Amino acid sequence: MATANSNTYARPEFDYPFPKLHPRNTARLSAVSSPVQPMPDFLNETTLREGAITSEMDFFHLATLSEKLVSELLECHDDSLFLALAGRLACALDALSAALERPIPAHLYPSLTASELSPELPLCLGSEEPILAGYCRALNMALLSRALTPELAKPLTGLLFDLVCHLCDFIKEPCFVLTERGYEDCTGQLVHPAH
Repeated sequence: MATANSNTYARPEFDYPFPKLHPRNTARLSAVSSPVQPMPDFLNETTLREGAITSEMDFFHLATLSEKLVSELLECHDDSLFLALAGRLACALDALSAALERPIPAHLYPSLTASELSPELPLCLGSEEPILAGYCRALNMALLSRALTPELAKPLTGLLFDLVCHLCDFIKEPCFVLTERGYEDCTGQLVHPAH
């Protein structure tokens, strides 16, 4: 029988505040899951399971790699392969978190540019990409620890899939417009690609 406080935040050590969302983010929630796309040229079965994950990879490549790895993880029924994929996903998410902290590479500006931007920003759970990437990393580490029962691990793997796909959709969302002055962000401020 459950105690009265079993489903509440009565214990202060578990009382985590819900992150505040940017006011414009609350207006629109984009789809959490995206359909799995065909593997891009740079990502084949060899690089998926054995290729180096380097700091030179941009966040588009790292996001695509993470999305593919978590998709494989979701379908995996072999314990040793699950651990290998979760370990690679941990490396990819660590590299992705670092890449999100760096300036946007100049070669990604065209991919992040649209003819016009929506006045409403898509919702990012946790309000910012680094926070959401941290959620993905923490959940993946919990799965990698193998401390969870299979009954808990299965839905949490699905949640990890949804979070990684949501993160990938969010970071690939166009955020610039190319004008005569150059690239402008959603506030109309001029931005300069990093070299």
